[in-house]
Amino acid sequence: MKLFETYIENNLLPNETILYKSQVHWFVYLPAAMTLIGSMASVSYPLISGALLFLTLCILGRGYIQTHSSEFAVTDKRIVAKIGWISRSVIEMRHDKVESVTMDQGIVGRILGFGTVMLHGTGSGITPLQNIENPLEFRRFALEAIEKKVG
Repeated sequence: MKLFETYIENNLLPNETILYKSQVHWFVYLPAAMTLIGSMASVSYPLISGALLFLTLCILGRGYIQTHSSEFAVTDKRIVAKIGWISRSVIEMRHDKVESVTMDQGIVGRILGFGTVMLHGTGSGITPLQNIENPLEFRRFALEAIEKKVG
């Protein structure tokens, strides 16, 4: 039994297939690693070390929930994103409602392979999908699916 069920696969439309799936990049665990290093460096100060270790566990738990409760997919009919576990946010945008798909990727994101994909929808503004793994691939699949649907 999976702790977090795959929302997208369980909510496909009739005759809809997933073309590409992505997830949150492991980079979200880096702050936990940094606080763990700080905890180890301050081992001669037990109170500080213990507080940093507790903070590490909290950040690690947050990263785990973020990576395992977020899904991003391009299907042959729409782009779908589900973010959250207890409080859930679902973004579904049909291909004919997407004006453009852009991407923002900093230096660290380029090196490690993550970034933000922004969906520009008709009448709905900009919807960012943050810390997505392989944003160039996600964008490419989204644009190809949109072109097939519109073109």
